[in-house]
Amino acid sequence: MPYLRSADARLHINILIGIPLFALYGALTTELQTKTLVLAAVFYFLTGFGITGGYHRLWSHKGWNAVAPVRFIVLMFGAAALQGSARWWCRNHRAHHKFTDTTKVRARSARVTPVPRMIR
Repeated sequence: MPYLRSADARLHINILIGIPLFALYGALTTELQTKTLVLAAVFYFLTGFGITGGYHRLWSHKGWNAVAPVRFIVLMFGAAALQGSARWWCRNHRAHHKFTDTTKVRARSARVTPVPRMIR
């Protein structure tokens, strides 16, 4: 595998291993404060909503609508999750559905999970 011998590969491997090790070192040597834990939990849920509510439901499936300021805030939370741009994420998600969904599956999933219809 010639790629694994390249300078780029070594850099990527060092980043993929180094950053988690650095975070582990910090977690083991730094006292956890309550405000840090609360901020981390809030950020976790907001970025999760940015992906599931924004990238997935708002833009990929157009399951709900929002005014521009709300769309912007949801977009920022999605971007903070570091899963790529909304355009890139939605394009790949729509491509995923193009090759995995059929009419029969969609009709069944609409009956099994009525929550999106209740939100509309």
